[in-house]
Amino acid sequence: MGIPAPARPNASNTNLILGIAGGGCFLVVLVGVILVGVMMLGAASASRSSSPGGPSPASNETTRRAAEIPAGSSVHSLMEGNGGGFSLVSTPPVRQLGTELTEGLVNAAGGMYSGPGATRLIQFWLSYGDEAVARGKIDATHTLVLPTVGAGNIIHGELLNGQGRSIGQFLVIKETLSPSSPAPAAHPCYGFSLCQHVYWSNGRYLSFVSAPPPHARAFFEAGRH
Repeated sequence: MGIPAPARPNASNTNLILGIAGGGCFLVVLVGVILVGVMMLGAASASRSSSPGGPSPASNETTRRAAEIPAGSSVHSLMEGNGGGFSLVSTPPVRQLGTELTEGLVNAAGGMYSGPGATRLIQFWLSYGDEAVARGKIDATHTLVLPTVGAGNIIHGELLNGQGRSIGQFLVIKETLSPSSPAPAAHPCYGFSLCQHVYWSNGRYLSFVSAPPPHARAFFEAGRH
């Protein structure tokens, strides 16, 4: 059963979400990996939904082809205006990130998108000093969310370039929400019983998106990664 849908957030709420830095809901605490600040990454109110009963199956593993992002690219240049049926609405400054994401951080950019049926999606792009640091953030996120959502709700894969070399990793995460632990009011998943988060690294860059399923994954698969 879903959570009652709220009114659309105003501009100040959107700024707050991006200011907190984050991605969704349970991760916010990670570095915001998806926290309550409104985002997966930042701040503090991770959803504590229990994973399904019984032993969890191993995380699905897969591979995906992707073009390498040039090392000198600006994170702002990676914010695409359209993708997966979504259009970029605003790009407020990212003012705060959780400790895990901040370590080694060079630059950050975030955006709020609007899609079909007034669905919203939030995205962040972060750049680090080298590929190993960005890839390590994916590993840390996986470790953080595994006990909360269960392996059966995580797809963990490799990004490969045209020559078959691994240039990064990705995670597709399904989070169950409830009236007692909803997404923050300004978050795209507020008012929904499920939230989808996708994290991926590509060289020294890291991005993550959050939206009600299946939109986060569709956005990832349709865009630059």
